[in-house]
Amino acid sequence: MTGITGVLPELGYIPENSIVQKAGLESGDIIVKVDGESIQTMHDLSKAIAIRLGERSKMKLEVITHSNDIPKAITLNLNNWTLDDENPQILHSLGFYHPLERTVAEVGSVVAGGPAEKAGILVGDTIKEIDAIAVDSWQTLKPLVESRANQRVMFKVERKGELIPISVVIGSADKNKPSKGKIGIGGILMDRSKYRVKQQAGLFESFGLAVKETANMIDLSLKMFSKLISGEISTKSLSGPISIAEGAGASASYGLNYLIRFMAMISVNLGFINLLPIPMLDGGHLLYFVVEAIKGKPLSEKMQEFGLQIGMMLVFTLMAVAIYNDLWRFF
Repeated sequence: MTGITGVLPELGYIPENSIVQKAGLESGDIIVKVDGESIQTMHDLSKAIAIRLGERSKMKLEVITHSNDIPKAITLNLNNWTLDDENPQILHSLGFYHPLERTVAEVGSVVAGGPAEKAGILVGDTIKEIDAIAVDSWQTLKPLVESRANQRVMFKVERKGELIPISVVIGSADKNKPSKGKIGIGGILMDRSKYRVKQQAGLFESFGLAVKETANMIDLSLKMFSKLISGEISTKSLSGPISIAEGAGASASYGLNYLIRFMAMISVNLGFINLLPIPMLDGGHLLYFVVEAIKGKPLSEKMQEFGLQIGMMLVFTLMAVAIYNDLWRFF
């Protein structure tokens, strides 16, 4: 009822040879449908794509291009779709980056008297290379500059369609961090408000939407668990308490609505897991009740104890894998 603020599902940076790039999508395209399902925000896009995780088929999109308001059909070939175990970002694995996430290294400002100005770098230049290393975004540029403090480095910048080599002596960020390089440039300030989408409804419609969202979460959990069992997705995609804490922290930084939504998602997932027919969980007790109803009498204590041991082994193994994945990613 208070409204959920989302982000418009628009494409920004598109990696070379990514699935998205090979399908013909371009920066500025807006995703409006995935496999016939309406998409309004990046969150909707993430959910629609997560359902297809591990598949080797085709995904049908409808997009509005930056030059045409008429939806255009696009097909993504998922045959070579792989997820980075160290950074399991589903959207990034296909080549989806939002304009607010990753942008080309176009110079929006130059610090007076800084290394960039002294070398001749101008506002409007786009940095393409540093010491023959390709630069496709600010995210690529930053570590290359920071690791070359007090060194003379050869830049290549694109200016009015022409590549120009420029020699730059990289300075230090500050006296306290003399080993951290800085050249004195900034990016173009972006208007974040134009990407903001707010979804809001009245009391009864909100309740219906909440029920639908919960059902979608349960459906997604069921499909992900099935794919985990069948081997379609790796156990390395499991996350544990460290990832949950990181997600909660990130959600809280965006505001109370995001934190509550994140808590709801975790609660639904835990509820789903708790109802799996595994002895030790509530779902295991329900399984015993069903068996008792069919047999007309309870299982023997020996069988129940054996089931409990199997259940404990499965649950503890799942916990161990999730915690190991967390430690491997973060440490």
